[in-house]
Amino acid sequence: MGGGDASYQKRIQGVAIGGLAYGLLIKNWPGLPRLPGIGRSGTIALAAYFLKPKNRILQDTGIAAAAIAGASFGETGTVSGVGEEEILDDNDD
Repeated sequence: MGGGDASYQKRIQGVAIGGLAYGLLIKNWPGLPRLPGIGRSGTIALAAYFLKPKNRILQDTGIAAAAIAGASFGETGTVSGVGEEEILDDNDD
């Protein structure tokens, strides 16, 4: 095994923690603003991309959000969080 294995494992752990942070963010703030067409996950990933946070957990949250957006688009053809506001409005009756 090469010397880069520990670095790779740290990245995986960091992104897993970022995914946890993303999930907690969505759970605790379901009304989080989202940009049209890119949904919640895309909005969070884009914010992290442009804001370039110094905090490692915020960086990892942005990476996890980008992975979630990409996986969602690959699986369903839409990005996670797009159109959910209509679903939430229908359930308020």
